[in-house]
Order: sequence, then structure tokens, then C-alpha cells
Amino acid sequence: MGDNGLASSLGIDMTPEGIASSLSNPDQIAQMLLQEGETGESPADIMADLINMQRADLRRIGAEHDVDVDVNMVTSEKMALYIAGLVEGNWEPVIELFNEQATEREKLLEELLEEDEFAEFQTAKRCVMNTEPGDSDG
Repeated sequence: MGDNGLASSLGIDMTPEGIASSLSNPDQIAQMLLQEGETGESPADIMADLINMQRADLRRIGAEHDVDVDVNMVTSEKMALYIAGLVEGNWEPVIELFNEQATEREKLLEELLEEDEFAEFQTAKRCVMNTEPGDSDG
């Protein structure tokens, strides 16, 4: 963002007031997250890749054990919107993104583990959580 040419192309006012306004505007943040850096990749590309690699791994593990894992890949554009939405306090899409994976991961684990092993694992997981299940505020 130090390059005024890039800032201008994004429509960012480089005055302190303009920068503050841009950093509180989810649409402008999403556009910034989609801008390619020196490597040709955007921050949104990298974040989408992180999520998609986890999802690809989950699908492959499921396929190996004959368990259908139903997760869709996320686009860079969608990832940029999800991250930018956090500025407005809109956590729901990001939480849903991770919960979708968690649901499929639990389905897979439930299939692979014995009933008592799965129950013990669920109990152990709850011990390391910072929030209560269903709590989307933290």
C-alpha cells in the first residue's frame, strides 16, 4: 500500500482520513486482498489455497476410507469477502467455512474410530476449546 500508484488504482485516498476510511470499508479491503503482490499471488489467493488444501486432504482421506466428504473449494474472491467482512464484525461466513470442514472431518472420524474412541476424542477436543460449541462470538 506504500505505492501511491497502487493506492490510486484501488481508489484509496492516501490522506490519514482516507486510509482510515479505506481500512473500515469491507469492499475496499476485499479489493486490496485480491491485488497480486510481487509473486503474482494475492493474499486472498494464499488464504483460499490454505483452506482448499485442507479440503483436498479431507476429501482424499475420505476417499481412501470410502467415506463421502462433501466440501466445496473456496474461491479467492469469496475468501476476500469473508476476510473483509470481519472488519464489520461479520464472523458468520468464516465460522461456517470452518464448521463445514469440521462437520465433514467429524463424519470421517466417526466412521474410522470405535464409538468409545470417538466419544473420548470429542471430550478431549472440548477441553482445548476457548468457546462453547455454538458460540460464534469468539
